[in-house]
Amino acid sequence: MQGTIFISRMLKKSFFIGSIVFLAAGFTVQAQDNKAYPTDGTLEEQINHVIDKSSSWENYKMITNSWINTLRRNTLDTLNTAKKEIALQKSMVAEKEAAIVALQNTLEETQNSLNLAIKEKNSFRILGMNISKGLFLTISWLVIIGLAILAFVTFGLYQRSFSVIQKKKEELAKINSEFENYRREARLKHEQLVIQHHKEIQKLKGL
Repeated sequence: MQGTIFISRMLKKSFFIGSIVFLAAGFTVQAQDNKAYPTDGTLEEQINHVIDKSSSWENYKMITNSWINTLRRNTLDTLNTAKKEIALQKSMVAEKEAAIVALQNTLEETQNSLNLAIKEKNSFRILGMNISKGLFLTISWLVIIGLAILAFVTFGLYQRSFSVIQKKKEELAKINSEFENYRREARLKHEQLVIQHHKEIQKLKGL
């Protein structure tokens, strides 16, 4: 019997304590609603407000529905704004990358045109082929040097031939002179023989 009375007292005491806690929680939640919620604050400030200003009971936090709903709505708005900003930034990055690619292509085309212009400026078109000025000048100097060597060799051969011709002329003149002397002497001998023969014939006739 005493045990039943003890249990009954304990139940009444627990109910009384629970009622007090429930009423305190109700007053606490009502008091929270009366506290100013930082709607215009940053998301971090709102979270800190909900955590710091909410009432505590043992290991629990008692937060009003209006605060939770406002925090969720502001959190979603912040996330949506961040998503829009990220999408905008991605679009701007894509546009900048496209512009960079276009500029790189333009720069490459300009560089190719510049290289071609420099190549054409420093080259000649001969027989359908482009020859650089350096190669052309090298070939020209080689041709000039070759012609100079050929002219020098030709002049040397001419001088040698001229000397040989002069020598042959002198020898021919000498031979002609000797031949003329021989012919003159031969004629004189022939005349002398004729005269002598005629004299012999006359002597024979005189006999």
